Amino acid sequence: MTETTWLVQPLFTGVFMVLGLLLFYQTLGKTVARLTQHDDIKVNFKQERLFVYSVIYWMLVSIYLQYRIGLTGNPLAFLNFGILITFYVLLYLGVRGLIWVNIGTIGAQLVFLNPQQYGIDSCIGTVIIAGVIVLLTMLVQRLYAHVWLLIVALDLLDILTWTLLFFIKTTGVPAFSLHVLFYNCFAFIIMNACLIYTQNQLNEDNSYIWSITDEAAIDDLTQIPNFGTFRTELQADYNDYYNTDDTLNLISLDVDHFKRFNDQYGHLAGDQILRELGQFLNDEVKPFPDALPFRVGGEEFNLLLPHVQLQQATQFAQGMQERLSKLVIRYGNQKMSITVSVGVAQLGPQDRKATDFYQRADELLYHSKAHGRNRVTAQINQ
Repeated sequence: MTETTWLVQPLFTGVFMVLGLLLFYQTLGKTVARLTQHDDIKVNFKQERLFVYSVIYWMLVSIYLQYRIGLTGNPLAFLNFGILITFYVLLYLGVRGLIWVNIGTIGAQLVFLNPQQYGIDSCIGTVIIAGVIVLLTMLVQRLYAHVWLLIVALDLLDILTWTLLFFIKTTGVPAFSLHVLFYNCFAFIIMNACLIYTQNQLNEDNSYIWSITDEAAIDDLTQIPNFGTFRTELQADYNDYYNTDDTLNLISLDVDHFKRFNDQYGHLAGDQILRELGQFLNDEVKPFPDALPFRVGGEEFNLLLPHVQLQQATQFAQGMQERLSKLVIRYGNQKMSITVSVGVAQLGPQDRKATDFYQRADELLYHSKAHGRNRVTAQINQ
């Protein structure tokens, strides 16, 4: 079945085409995300690398459609697809993405379509349709209306467009029958409904997968990455930083006499300590864009701190330890304060495996615990 017959038949060809474009877009987007968003679970198509991929993807699709229109000599071919692409580009990428895709579309129209017959009119039509869809979307969002209202509005826009083209004769646009008018409006409604249903199902499935992934990667109590995530990140950082001039530090810390808090105040109080400690560490590493905190078991936490020298990492650990000792943790009517023992290690040539690096930091931590606790022990820089 060739593209030239899609204008009138069969309906399912158009449905499967738009579904295929959407599914392939999301599938390829997830691949790009896995390669570029190592520390982000969710796929956000508006983030820079995915945004660039998305613009290129939809721009190529739109350019190809304009190329096929130029071959058929029929400016009405793929009109429904053009409207749907405009809407879903706006849905995924916002106005900025739609502008970039439309620039590519208009450029293709000027290249592939006959300017004297219908090329200029097609460019104007592209801008008008995009503008109307943006206004409709903004109106629905302002009214806090359900998305299905926007879908119905999009159907009405398509019906209005075909009706105007049926009654108003323009240069280069061939006349078509009432049957073609009804068929294309009906086909658009079916395709639009299939797309939005598929989109909603994909979003629900993605949300479920993201929630499972998030639960597997994040410690439920402290809401920071867990030991499994630490192990993966440690190996990845070890591969990235070993045998390079850049630096990677590992800070291991353990709450002093944590069992006493559980015995004196109860395990729920202990949970509150761990919860606030996780939030404290999450805030502490914010000045370091690539730093990450982890809960690696019980009352033990690790921080991966790249791009700083050992002396700076040690000073950071000492300042963090001092600030933490002044933190007042409240549980019910109880006020608690804690201290921590800390070990600081920097990745070096003696670390033949990632586990060697981890073991050195752990040994420095236990050196602090064995020598009075509430102290920071850093390696001698070799």
